[in-house]
Parts: sequence; C-alpha cells; structure tokens
Amino acid sequence: MRKNQYEEILFICEDDMFELDVLLESVSVTIKRVGELVESMEGNSLKPDSSIHLNEHLTSLNMRCIEWLYGDHGLDVVDVLQKNAGVTLPVILTRLKQKQEEWSMCQSDFNKVWAEVYSKNYRKSLDYRSFYSKQQDTRI
Repeated sequence: MRKNQYEEILFICEDDMFELDVLLESVSVTIKRVGELVESMEGNSLKPDSSIHLNEHLTSLNMRCIEWLYGDHGLDVVDVLQKNAGVTLPVILTRLKQKQEEWSMCQSDFNKVWAEVYSKNYRKSLDYRSFYSKQQDTRI
C-alpha cells in the first residue's frame, strides 16, 4: 500500500524500470539461443533444410518473446518459424538484435527521466504523515 502520491509516482517509475529490464533480459536470452541455433546450422551440425525441433533449442519464453516482437503478426511468424526454421531464424535474429539496440537506447534515455523523477519525489515520499495531517486539517 502506497502512503502518498509521491510514493505512488516512485512505484510507477520502479515498475516501468522493472518491465524494461525484464524485456531486455528476455530479448538477450532469446538472441543467445537463436544465435547458437543459427551457428550450429552454419557449422553444419544441423542442416537448414532438415526438420529442426525448435522445442529442443528454444524455450516457450523464447517463443513468446519472438511472438511478442512481431506484434499482431507474431503467431504467423512463429508458425513460419516452425515450418521453415532454417530460413526464418537468421531474419528473426537480425530483428531481435535491432530491437535490443533500440530498447537499450530507450533505457538510457529513460534512465535520465527516472533519475529526475526520483530526485524530485524521493524525499517527499518519506513524509507520509504530513500528507495525512494536511488531509485531516482540511476536514476540520
């Protein structure tokens, strides 16, 4: 339970930071897994035209990340990926890397905004008693 409006602002800020961190970590892990799979196909340990069982290489979270990356077309991309992974994986890997770079730049921009929000609201968030005292004074 948040005690005042300043604490609520800090909570929202922290929640946004957490969501972006989780998103970046999910993309990072998916890039690693897809990259390993592409390298094994290029190293001929897996043939691109052979049937690749994606469940052996990618987790459901990796698949969800790919699906989320493509938005409304995510299910279609996952379907094409399962049918023809050899052709689709390099394209998906490139897109994942682009989005990771884009979101990393967004994170650095947001870090400046979040630092400003914290500097303006942190001290005020600690003084929750005066907030309620002011409310009580207005009622009397």
